[in-house]
Amino acid sequence: MTRNLLNCNMSQTFGSVGCLKLSCRFILCTGTNINIGGKLAAKHYTIRSNSFLFDTVVCDNGYSTNKAIHVRHSLIQKRLFFYSTLCTKEAILSGETDRYNGVWVDMTKNSLSEDDLTKVLLASLEAWKKDKIKAVWLQVPLSRGTVFSVSSKFGFQFHHAEGEKALLYLWMNTQQESRIPIFATHQVGVSGMAVRDDTKEVLVVKDKNRPFQLWKFPGGLSDLGEDIAATAEREVFEETGVKTEYQSVLAFRQQHKPPGAFGRSDLYVICRLKPLTYELNPCQEEIESCRWMSLEELKSEVQATSLTHIMAELVLYGLRHGFQQVDITSYQMASIYKGLKFHIFHRPFGS
Repeated sequence: MTRNLLNCNMSQTFGSVGCLKLSCRFILCTGTNINIGGKLAAKHYTIRSNSFLFDTVVCDNGYSTNKAIHVRHSLIQKRLFFYSTLCTKEAILSGETDRYNGVWVDMTKNSLSEDDLTKVLLASLEAWKKDKIKAVWLQVPLSRGTVFSVSSKFGFQFHHAEGEKALLYLWMNTQQESRIPIFATHQVGVSGMAVRDDTKEVLVVKDKNRPFQLWKFPGGLSDLGEDIAATAEREVFEETGVKTEYQSVLAFRQQHKPPGAFGRSDLYVICRLKPLTYELNPCQEEIESCRWMSLEELKSEVQATSLTHIMAELVLYGLRHGFQQVDITSYQMASIYKGLKFHIFHRPFGS
């Protein structure tokens, strides 16, 4: 027998959480057709989610409940089949829980008004608090500006922003100091010492647009996901036109609050490279001058920093006593994380 017992009046639409808030009168059973305006809903409404939240339920026996009914649907021959399961009353934002018991919510598809988002976010925070969620993360694109203003009212803060997305967070435990780590504390720069063993010379440059015109080793910042060795080879080629091959790490420098680092600290790795070509073709936009300079000259060059002097002495020591005495070598190993690898750097055993 065809049942035609469910009449619904849609009061609000929550697009970002895929929910309809409805007032309904129906017999709670499977095989029930939904009527809106006397016609099958499937003909007039495109269902965009896998579930509905029914806010107020009045059954045919007159019993009413304020608890919502969680209804899963599958459209078979224009009929919606229902499976009832009690759930929370209010719509909440859906997200993924991480290993630290934090919830991550992607707000890309959020299309709620400011008032609706305020209600949904409030209900979500209350539910997450009951579930003892430690932190909430909102991934917000620039096009969803409403999320910024609404979430700030609940204490959300910026964690970082990059490209067209920002990440907001809220530490939920008010009785405990936040354990959210700040975004990247350091930037990583790499320079390459291209050393000619035959002439005991090294490749040096003077940068344009710098307050001090000093001889230094070509180098720059690592790109995201770029190995240190690759950065050294790339930067030397881009600035001087010389092709090189990575040999080792010689040293690294840590510096806090350098100019132009956006308040980050700086790690600067100095690598030893083997030159494969020798002809100089310096970058016209970045390099003022470029030359091969003897290490003896460089270690006492007035127009060079103390760091450059020390590195010249270190390479001279390696040339005299063998680079196994100064090199920090590296090799690749498998990570504990499936499919990932890492490079480990250390002095050779027995050196």
